[in-house]
Amino acid sequence: MEIEKNKSIEDFFKEYHLSVSYCGYVRTGSDWHQTELQMPWSRLYYVLDGEGFFVADGQEIPIEPGYVYFAPCGVTYGFYSNSTLEKLFFHVNIIKADGYDLFNTPEARIMRFEYKREKVLDNVELFRSTDPIKQMLLKAELWKTVAKFSSAMLGEDCVKNSYSPQVAAAMSYIRANLSASLKTGDVSAGIFCSPSCLNDHFKRDVGVTVAKYIDDLLMFEARRRLASENESVGETSNALGYCDQFYFSRCFTKKFGMSPRDYKKLRSES
Repeated sequence: MEIEKNKSIEDFFKEYHLSVSYCGYVRTGSDWHQTELQMPWSRLYYVLDGEGFFVADGQEIPIEPGYVYFAPCGVTYGFYSNSTLEKLFFHVNIIKADGYDLFNTPEARIMRFEYKREKVLDNVELFRSTDPIKQMLLKAELWKTVAKFSSAMLGEDCVKNSYSPQVAAAMSYIRANLSASLKTGDVSAGIFCSPSCLNDHFKRDVGVTVAKYIDDLLMFEARRRLASENESVGETSNALGYCDQFYFSRCFTKKFGMSPRDYKKLRSES
């Protein structure tokens, strides 16, 4: 028996995750408008009817039926509608092996592709179903859509990463022990590597220090919990090992440009 293997496929399935923090089918009115947003998630719109606009870099991008739209996290933009806009929407994050979002890059920009109205209706039917098989099919369609935007926006090699054994081990240790009390020395001791050597590897492979990486993952986890868990800001702060809720709020605001409370409110209204 001969078995053909592809380790990169196995690594991709293990290390890349599509996370949906919020989704819905909505018909908006002229009160649908925001300016100068920079969201910690990417917006995916399957448009059924109506008209609206994204505003980015001084340009208006029409939102209209017959297209699917992608507004990546990290991109500053606004949006509005003068009438109605009917769409199936998802707030998504594509989390890479290093814990960062795939689309939080300088190359990210708002894009659209043609997408038949009949396919939008199919997606709406899948969205309204409680059948797990249909829900799997909808998630597969999300992956397919995101993959198309990834290829056009970031290139075919956008998801390839290679880390040294020290960095890979450190990432696993940090994720297993993530806490605001976790320090570089704890990580280096946990994987039997000197702090200076580990930081050198991290700067080369990831582009940040171990301490910065820990801070980033704490904020990403805080964002996830605030969006998807039924817990208060104080409970999220405690769960992540912060001894001071106000310090946690300052860190979150510095990272995402809004307080944890404002984030929860924006998430519920968007």
